Amino acid sequence: DYLSQVEGAAKLVRGKPFRFSWVQGGDQSKLEHAFDLSFGYPAVVAISLDKQRYSVMRAAFDSKSIATFLEGIFSGKEATYPYDKLPAIQSVVPWDGKDAKVETVVDDDDDDILKELGLGGSDEL
Repeated sequence: DYLSQVEGAAKLVRGKPFRFSWVQGGDQSKLEHAFDLSFGYPAVVAISLDKQRYSVMRAAFDSKSIATFLEGIFSGKEATYPYDKLPAIQSVVPWDGKDAKVETVVDDDDDDILKELGLGGSDEL
């Protein structure tokens, strides 16, 4: 799972000045917008609070790729970009570990259209 990949990366860069945090996708829209995280989940962002710079990883989400990205940040090989202010983290309801329930919408309006077209309605199914 994703968290085990982050834990694995943390072990690979042990001793380096990195701290890790997990944010559930979609819960921190201001943060996602500030760091241009519009390409999907999961995403890795390296943020330097002291230098007010950041970099977004554009690679596979696995321990080795994350560690390589972080080593690139540390060595200066990975490009970083300035940001003005770190957005405030919003309080959210914690994820329960389950997928969201899909709501089923029953649309009886289609029956009328089908009858007008001579295709019947739900009573003929």
